[in-house]
Amino acid sequence: VIFYSPLSLAVAKDYSMGIPVFSQTMNDYRTHNGVDFAGIKGENVKTTGEGTVVSVTKDAIWGNTVTIDHHNGITSAISGLADEALIATGTEVYTGTIIGTVGEIPVEGADNPHIHLEMRVNGQLVDPLEILGFAGE
Repeated sequence: VIFYSPLSLAVAKDYSMGIPVFSQTMNDYRTHNGVDFAGIKGENVKTTGEGTVVSVTKDAIWGNTVTIDHHNGITSAISGLADEALIATGTEVYTGTIIGTVGEIPVEGADNPHIHLEMRVNGQLVDPLEILGFAGE
């Protein structure tokens, strides 16, 4: 399976690999369990790869999040989507399917507009850039 960036290749904040990093919004140090991709509010956000939308949630911390099961133990969760035009749970998606647009992430509100991508392999967090093939670039 080939995976692609859900927005742009502009990484606003890297996966912290379990090491606490400073959060401007919360004014403290915490782990960053995903990768933030810079964007513009209202810009289309796409799937990283084919699969099935397993949940669409709204959270006070992460905002709107779409989680996709890519099969073979791989899942992605994209947070920071706007309220409008969210894809529905159960939808079969393909690489590049639009799942929503850039909105806000309350826990990262001091940062410029972006989306937050977390990926798991067999339930374990992994660096999304490794799955996307951008690690070390």
